[in-house]
Amino acid sequence: TLAAQERAVVEAQEQAEKFEAEKEQEAGAERPRKKRKKKTKTKEEQQLRELLVEILVSRLERPVMQQEDIEKLPLYPTEELIWDPNLVPEEHYSGDYSLALPKLNLQFL
Repeated sequence: TLAAQERAVVEAQEQAEKFEAEKEQEAGAERPRKKRKKKTKTKEEQQLRELLVEILVSRLERPVMQQEDIEKLPLYPTEELIWDPNLVPEEHYSGDYSLALPKLNLQFL
């Protein structure tokens, strides 16, 4: 009696599932699929997208380590570095006094 009731419940559930599946297949066959339209982006949307991508990239990129920058510098000062016209004030130099050379950075000490 109890086993017969359980079998009846299971059969009813299976029939309901089959009915639902058939109903979904019929509904899918009746309506035609809609084609997706390509969304046209305005110039403003495109600029905003480019800006957001730029922000994300700059925020998530690996930071440059100070040690890598230091390793790229020369071990000893070169003549170009010592006599760099941007660092040596020779504009008004007439030879009457000694010319001040730029101080060497800590990297050379």
